[in-house]
Amino acid sequence: MRMRSRLVLLIMGVVVPLVAFAGGATLWLAEEQRDAATVRMEGVVTALSLSLDHELENAIALLELLSKSHALAEERYPDLRTEALAALQGRPLWSAVVVADPFGKFLMNTALPPGAPLPTHRDLPLFETIRKKPEPAVSDLFTGLVQRRPLLAAAFPLHSRGVLSGSLLMTIPTENLSELLRVQAMPPGWTATIIDSTGTIVARSRDADTMVGRKVPVGSRPEGINMYLSKSVEGVPVYVSSRRLKRADWTVYCLVPVGIVEGPSRLTILVMLAGGTATLALALGWAALFGRRFVREVRMLAEDATALGVGQPLNTSHRFTIDEVAGVRDALHRTAQAVRQREDWQRGAEQQLRQAWNEAEAAHREADRANRAKTAFLAAASHDLRQPAQSLLLFADLLKRKMKGHASAHIVDALQQSANALNGILNGILDISKIDAGFVRTELADVPLAPIVEEIQREFAEQAAAQGLELRVIDCGVMVRTDPVLLGRVLRHLVENALKFTTNGGVLIGCRKRGSMVRLDVIDTGRGIPEEHTEAIFEEFFQVDNPGRDRKRGVGLGLAIVRRLLTALGHKMEVASRVGRGSRFSINLLVTGQRANERGAEPDGFSTSARNGLLLVIEDEVYVRAAMTTVLSEWGFDVVEAASAREALTTLAGRCPDLIVADYRLRDNETGYSAVGVVRTLCGVNVPAIIVSADTSPSKVAMAREAGTSLLSKPVSLHELRKVIRKELQRL
Repeated sequence: MRMRSRLVLLIMGVVVPLVAFAGGATLWLAEEQRDAATVRMEGVVTALSLSLDHELENAIALLELLSKSHALAEERYPDLRTEALAALQGRPLWSAVVVADPFGKFLMNTALPPGAPLPTHRDLPLFETIRKKPEPAVSDLFTGLVQRRPLLAAAFPLHSRGVLSGSLLMTIPTENLSELLRVQAMPPGWTATIIDSTGTIVARSRDADTMVGRKVPVGSRPEGINMYLSKSVEGVPVYVSSRRLKRADWTVYCLVPVGIVEGPSRLTILVMLAGGTATLALALGWAALFGRRFVREVRMLAEDATALGVGQPLNTSHRFTIDEVAGVRDALHRTAQAVRQREDWQRGAEQQLRQAWNEAEAAHREADRANRAKTAFLAAASHDLRQPAQSLLLFADLLKRKMKGHASAHIVDALQQSANALNGILNGILDISKIDAGFVRTELADVPLAPIVEEIQREFAEQAAAQGLELRVIDCGVMVRTDPVLLGRVLRHLVENALKFTTNGGVLIGCRKRGSMVRLDVIDTGRGIPEEHTEAIFEEFFQVDNPGRDRKRGVGLGLAIVRRLLTALGHKMEVASRVGRGSRFSINLLVTGQRANERGAEPDGFSTSARNGLLLVIEDEVYVRAAMTTVLSEWGFDVVEAASAREALTTLAGRCPDLIVADYRLRDNETGYSAVGVVRTLCGVNVPAIIVSADTSPSKVAMAREAGTSLLSKPVSLHELRKVIRKELQRL
């Protein structure tokens, strides 16, 4: 069988089934069009009913709001008229607000000018409905006595001392409702209609002027929203979809002529039948013509394939009109081009990869630079903000001693309280900033719990005694996994809070073992915390029962810092409190072993031999150095002051100090540690030293421990300074 005969049979085998399939598809499409019309009609009536229900709900809500007006209660109808007109602004669907007694006598109508006579609409069924069942209602179609046009109304009952006293009404002109239907996005020829409970047309998207008010038989309005066949008021066969409103006894209808729904499918069937027949005839003729051309081009393709097989160039005189045949001829050329493009793409990808790598390295360098800048900023802020606070605290304490018994001593007390409050705010804000910026690094280790707790007891024993409170410690004798410096900071905040809010009894620091864990408790007998505030107390600046912001009770940052530090350490906290009985703050720690008995702490106090000793103060800020020197001199020490290590050597003139107090950050990139090292080298002994720094992070604590010095956090109080000096002098 020749190629052309095969093509004819092929086309017959393809076209005939396609024509048959197209006929079936057309019938299916007609059904789909009806289904699509059903869905869209349901969508129209659903959208309209929801919109109308929403509008009626808003109107009834507005009437309810007006029913609570003082002007209505006091029968000041001019004022009520002003409120009603303002409420109607932006509600184009509604035309007037009316106040009527239970029997339809109008008491106010915004459609009338003030002072105009008010009619009585006793025969309006809406008033009878309200009297029988005093609840919000929506009317059927009626003609208004004032507006003299077809209207609908929503009503809200008014009560006085439990008795129906009247009703508030809002009216909708039917032309407004018809306009709402007209602006709906519906295809040409579609009609939307609203019918009330009496079967009266109250609004229509088409021919509203002639159709509103006409009755339709109730039997022609089946319920539901599924599409069904019916006849319109004009007698035209239509598909109908309907839905009843929830807020009113109205029904929304969507009517579409049958011809609009089924016309396109009928035309499609006729076109498909005619087109199928013509296509079959054309396909047979085209097959004969194409077969001859196809055979000729296949022969040329065979010649070109033979030429490629023996390495000869292709015959450029061959012209192919069939794309598939031409594609076979160009396959080898496309393969060669694809290989070249692949190589080009690989070179481009390598270049993009190198560029991305360079950009990533640049971004990494920029991130490092930003991190260094952040570090420098916080360090500078800590030092520069705490320097004036340091001198202020020292001078305030010194001035208080000088003015003791003076008539103006209360002013100094206020100054000292303000300085302490400023110190608390400054320390809290800087600590929170450092924690949030990730500057606080944890150094977890297996450490005994007792020294940490005992240090807290020694630190706050004097304050507790001054308040008449007992500060007790119960040790569990265990080793725990924690950062001792950060845990100590947490306990300081908790004990400080406990003492601050306890007036009778005392504070207990104890622990209780629970399997592999130990619960470290700080328990007080203070005022307690209401249950609803047990979470809020950990927020910044929140304080229970301090509306006057009394700075003697702190600023509300301590517990916020506690939560952040415990989160960094991975420790969980529990809070239990009873108002008037006290509070318990508990920290759960992992037990890593039992500790050996440790030697108790040595008592504080200046040794007699150490008094009138030589103290060296190294501080580059003049006013801070002056304050420190004055305080130490008042305490009976012989003080030598200097701004740097070189100046200290000159001022000492070969003498060796008994104690060095140095600021951490000095000028020209010099540190207090380097200055202490210079003096110790001069003396040939490990002179006791105290470093005062705005940064007391774990890394700085470790640095102080390695250098054999104490570390004090700026701004330092006289109490803290005295305590650390005693400790250092006891080492002599």
